[in-house]
Amino acid sequence: MGMFLSKYSMLNAIGYGAEPYVERETEKILSNYKLIGLVLHDQEVHQEFHKTMEESFERLDYLTGKDFLFFTLTEAPQRWINRNENRDYFGIWEPEKLFSPFNRYQTEDESVAIYSLLNSLGLEMDDLPVIILTNNLGSNQFMAIKTCAVHLNSQLTEIGFFCTQKDSHFYFENDVDFQRLIMKIDVCGGNIPINHDQPLAQTLSDFLAFYIPNNGRTNDTHIAQNNINQTISRFLSTKNSEHDPNRFEQQSLFLLGSLYNLYMSQWNDISESIDFKFQLEDKQKKYLQIDNRCERECRLIFMTYETVYNHFNSIRRDSGQKFDYSILVIPLGKIFEIETNLSVTQWIRNYLNIEMPKYFNRRKEDFHDYSLLPTLDEIPNPRAIDFNRGRGKKWIPPGLGESELAFKSLFRSGRSPDHIRNGVELIHNWEIIRQYRNRASHTDTLIEQDFDKVYQAFRNLVDQNHLSELNDLKESLKQ
Repeated sequence: MGMFLSKYSMLNAIGYGAEPYVERETEKILSNYKLIGLVLHDQEVHQEFHKTMEESFERLDYLTGKDFLFFTLTEAPQRWINRNENRDYFGIWEPEKLFSPFNRYQTEDESVAIYSLLNSLGLEMDDLPVIILTNNLGSNQFMAIKTCAVHLNSQLTEIGFFCTQKDSHFYFENDVDFQRLIMKIDVCGGNIPINHDQPLAQTLSDFLAFYIPNNGRTNDTHIAQNNINQTISRFLSTKNSEHDPNRFEQQSLFLLGSLYNLYMSQWNDISESIDFKFQLEDKQKKYLQIDNRCERECRLIFMTYETVYNHFNSIRRDSGQKFDYSILVIPLGKIFEIETNLSVTQWIRNYLNIEMPKYFNRRKEDFHDYSLLPTLDEIPNPRAIDFNRGRGKKWIPPGLGESELAFKSLFRSGRSPDHIRNGVELIHNWEIIRQYRNRASHTDTLIEQDFDKVYQAFRNLVDQNHLSELNDLKESLKQ
């Protein structure tokens, strides 16, 4: 059974219990379903998939049955609304209110929104299109199953059929039948079990809060503003405690994209309605532009970084607080990491006899060792670095520091890609970005001077054509 993800307060009530009546009624309705799914894709990139989803929604709504509820982010056809207005969830929210233009999410850029949501869920762009599966929106555990335009219908239909065969609710993490289902529908390139740091309903509520229109017409606006403040406060408290650096980076990119949407939607007097605690001081920076051959993910990150940076400058306050610049350092470090992983790191993999372009950004599934032991005087007891780590075809790159050590070792022994003309300067900027990016992802508070160093190193990569050379190298390895 299908449903359009059109009511923020439902998820907020389940996640945070802000509205007891809505929480009770929503849980009563959702208890009828054995599994709940969320289908995610980037409309601009996955155009064929988007078309399939729109054209097949009504058919899938019927074929998936009454025991499986899946959500999508696509628009609801009016004929579907008219035919299904007696469904349980319309008992809480009348169709004309549920799908009113005043209740639609205010999305300035669909791709940025999806990228932000992926980061909040702990997923990556390569995981799209994806089906998120859980049997409890209040749980931290869910499955992410890769999907595609060809197999979407059969995957959702199989899930629906599976639900009709289950007599009662189950713990899917150790249910044998559920594991068989996952194996059966895993036909598009992988599945990922996720043990998240918060319930799925909270994650979706935190995400959607930034997309509620500030029109003053619904109670959602007030709830969303409180939700945003809580999300920012939780982000700041995480920075001040022990945490997973990779997860904190994802949370930073989620917040960056969410703030981008908030600012671009031009909320009235945003600095007064929301308590931002990490405002940045005015800084005049010369216009910076990255190579248009950089990955789409990099261009999305850079766009959100620029907007948030400029907006922070415009709403500066004389608070006397010590500002943390980590949220601006992390995106620049992430862009550099993505581009080096797809250029220098792929070149190292090719040097280790991982054939290009066949295994470009893919794991080579064999039993050979594709490790490199750095030979550097400043590293007394180096460890071998695995350049073919991963699961199935999915390749997991080494850390930014590990790739730096490997490249530095090869460079000093006289091995370097022809496309890189000044390896010494590249390594110098690499060291700076890696050092401060690591500090930003941990508990350190980065000051303005720290950000200046990272910004200048990143600017050097652009001005001295290192970023262009990395893209030249990337393109050569893909051919």
